[in-house]
Amino acid sequence: MAVLFIVFISSEAIRHYLKASFMVTVFGYGAPTSDASAIELFKSGWGNIDDRNMEEFEIIDIRNENELRTLWSEFIHSHHYRVESDFYNSWISNHPRRTGEAYINQYLMAKFIENNPLPRNISLSELREWYLNIHQYE
Repeated sequence: MAVLFIVFISSEAIRHYLKASFMVTVFGYGAPTSDASAIELFKSGWGNIDDRNMEEFEIIDIRNENELRTLWSEFIHSHHYRVESDFYNSWISNHPRRTGEAYINQYLMAKFIENNPLPRNISLSELREWYLNIHQYE
């Protein structure tokens, strides 16, 4: 019974955050048909793509872009998506602070911005310090 309660809470949280999201980044998950319950949860949170005509969907995966575009077609409106095979080329990696705000400024407000990429090849403790440094400006 406790496990079902935790899953229920997690499902509701996922649904809530997807409904409120402007951008979604999916890491290496190809939406297989065998995981129908997870996809249904995602659909119920994200909603109809025609109602998501400005939102951005980013996929980080090593597979071919055409294959991924087909797999995720129910979540992508038109051309509002990105596919990256390297996490460090992703929008979320290049704009780790206020990711959505950076996207809106760049593409909707035409305020061209500079990347503020995550550092590469550092330890977890160094990465934590890096994040704490940028978090202080919130």
